[in-house]
Amino acid sequence: FFSFTVTTSSGNFTVDWGDATSNSYASGTVVDKQFLWSSYSNVTTGGFRQAVVRVTGNITAIDFNRRHATLTSNNSSSQIVEITAQGSSITSFSIGSVVTTEITHSALQSFSFIGTCSITNMNGMFNNCRSLQSVSLPNTNAVLDMGFMFSGCTSLQSVSLPDTGAVTNMSQMFNECRSLQSVSLPNTSQVTDMSYM
Repeated sequence: FFSFTVTTSSGNFTVDWGDATSNSYASGTVVDKQFLWSSYSNVTTGGFRQAVVRVTGNITAIDFNRRHATLTSNNSSSQIVEITAQGSSITSFSIGSVVTTEITHSALQSFSFIGTCSITNMNGMFNNCRSLQSVSLPNTNAVLDMGFMFSGCTSLQSVSLPDTGAVTNMSQMFNECRSLQSVSLPNTSQVTDMSYM
């Protein structure tokens, strides 16, 4: 089960579901999907059947912190394993959640952003993504807030952020990152809060 919303600067956004079907939606629409095992033949090395979902349009914001109506438990987790994003007009990207009524992404292992990143707030972005192992962010020079960014990412081993010169908040950024071995933050001159980092 999968649920999300997308905001666009103009026009609709399109979702290609990876099963030879696609749909067009108005900006801000809540999109729900139930994936059927029999519709997907690609099997990963982990034994999952794989659905590659592509969302396109004039995207400014993506919110994966939605729980499909069928999932009634507050502890529900999505089965998203990998996310790759691209788009210089994307200013908001929500994955990690601090609200217990939303969904968690405990299966997410990899996140990468390709090209120019215009996101300014990464507070809680990967919060409670317990299987997250790798993150690739080509530039983070617009980011002001990284508080709770990797909080609860218990499998994360290393983080390298290319530009943190504008960041002012790193509070609880690596809270409960029990596997973390190395961190590279090239510039923390503007940071005013590293509490419980």
